[in-house]
Order: sequence, then C-alpha cells, then structure tokens
Amino acid sequence: MQVPVLTEEHVYPGHYYFYNELVFKRLAEQNGLSILNFYYDHAMNAMTAVLRKN
Repeated sequence: MQVPVLTEEHVYPGHYYFYNELVFKRLAEQNGLSILNFYYDHAMNAMTAVLRKN
C-alpha cells in the first residue's frame, strides 16, 4: 500500500485523512494484516507499507 507523504503539494480541500506509520499499524491490526516493513520513497514523496495477511 502506498500513500503520498503529507506536504503542501498533497493538501487539497477534499483530503480528510493523512496516513503515518501508527495509522498503518492500527489499520493492519483491524484487518488481520501484519506489517512487514515501511519504505520511504523520497523521489516520489511517498510512504509504502508492505503488508501480509495473517
């Protein structure tokens, strides 16, 4: 799963949610997933979470 990192270029009036590692951990727990790793792609300004179904 990949989402943009919060920066001015990604802030729009219609955006209500912003994700970080803690949010991904909570979402994974609630949906029976494990987080294998987080990656930050500075060139794409994105955060990627590698998930596995339990």
